Amino acid sequence: MQEQQHREQEQRELEAAKRRELAGRARETAWAWWQLVPSQARAELLAAVAERAWHDEEIQLDIPAAPRASASFAYGIPLFTTGRLRALYAIVRPSPELAVCHRSWRSSTL
Repeated sequence: MQEQQHREQEQRELEAAKRRELAGRARETAWAWWQLVPSQARAELLAAVAERAWHDEEIQLDIPAAPRASASFAYGIPLFTTGRLRALYAIVRPSPELAVCHRSWRSSTL
């Protein structure tokens, strides 16, 4: 009986370690993606989402002054509607391919 409990405890610990490792990899990957996006491009991306929300749905979004990616939002930047009924509208995450293309385009135009 104790041996079975010991094995179950080891299994739970192993699964918890795997989850921590996976979360760490996800955090590192997201951080790397966001680092490829220059701050000006990040601001443009958030502004484009807000502009599209207004154009398509007449919804005004609150763009944070200091946007931060969050694990709670899959390492994206959450954008909320403005007003009394503040609601999550979108989670903005960079695409690594687009970030690299943007960086290449920016460097070739300078």
